[in-house]
Amino acid sequence: MKGLSTALLLLLSVVATMAQNNVVSGSVSDADGVPLMGVNIIIKGTKTGTQTDYNGNFELNTIAKDGKTLVVSYVGYKTKTYTLNNQQSENLTVVLFEGNELLQEVAIDTDRKNKFSRKESAYVSKLPLKDLDNSHVYSTVTTELLESQVVTSIDDALVNATGVSKLWEATGRDPLRGTGYFSTRGFSTQPQMVNGLPGVTLSAIDPSYIERIEVIKGPSATLFGSTFTSLGGLINVVTKKPYKGTGGSVSYTGGSFGTHRVSLDVNTALNKKENMYFRLNSSYLTQDSFQDAGFRKTFFVAPSLMYRVNNRLNLSAGLEYSWTRQTNPSMLFLRRGLPLVSTSIEELNVDPKNHLLRMMCT
Repeated sequence: MKGLSTALLLLLSVVATMAQNNVVSGSVSDADGVPLMGVNIIIKGTKTGTQTDYNGNFELNTIAKDGKTLVVSYVGYKTKTYTLNNQQSENLTVVLFEGNELLQEVAIDTDRKNKFSRKESAYVSKLPLKDLDNSHVYSTVTTELLESQVVTSIDDALVNATGVSKLWEATGRDPLRGTGYFSTRGFSTQPQMVNGLPGVTLSAIDPSYIERIEVIKGPSATLFGSTFTSLGGLINVVTKKPYKGTGGSVSYTGGSFGTHRVSLDVNTALNKKENMYFRLNSSYLTQDSFQDAGFRKTFFVAPSLMYRVNNRLNLSAGLEYSWTRQTNPSMLFLRRGLPLVSTSIEELNVDPKNHLLRMMCT
């Protein structure tokens, strides 16, 4: 029994000695002897590590010191390594010197992608720049987003653009005045830019013909000319163009208030060299309204042609035809700066009990 007790005491002494030998401690300072706080100390090839405290001291427990490499690193200082052994002193004095040690780049990748976003634009700055390299403030409404929302008009499409509010609906009169008016940064503007050039955007154009809508905000819009832009910004409509290959689609959309829309998109090559392509976009829409006598019927067709001269030059031509028959939405215009002719609800001939009309006039 006495021999067994002696063996147990001897075993405990050996374990305690080994535990003490497996503790690495020390201090870290710079060349001037100033303690460094937050220095990383790690056993190379493992996840075992620690950091120095406010006084630059550290203590690290490891399974075995023999052959282990201790890595001491700190931002702005040169990294040092120490090879440990069982006979090495427990207290290490580490001096770090200033260097060019920087944090390594960390790349975070995820499978979640925004399929409605566009990372670059060739129209905003007249150059194919990515969003991060573009100094202009703009937002993009893509065709994928319009298809997912089943949008049937430009006015509804621009709801997705931040900082843009609608002043009044499109009236469908002449092309220059018939489109809707929008407010950007306090200035009124219309969608009168087509593919980066001054043009006319018909209010009856079907969104299925739109590749994307770019809304440039602020005075940067004046870079496109002051005739069709304002200090608040501009609205640029990018249309679909022929592409290399053959394809097409036919879609039907139905909804409330008697909404029915049929759209067609066909693209094909015109020759065997495959340097000339033709694309046809067409749609027919019939739609009623929440108003008693409201309705809308539109037919739109847009053929386009592209000739590829070489890898750096393409010649494109397109034609848009639109036929519209509709009732304009009810709007109440106030005489800005002038007294109103009507002084009561009765004289305006407005029924305040009609919640739909009250919602429109709010």
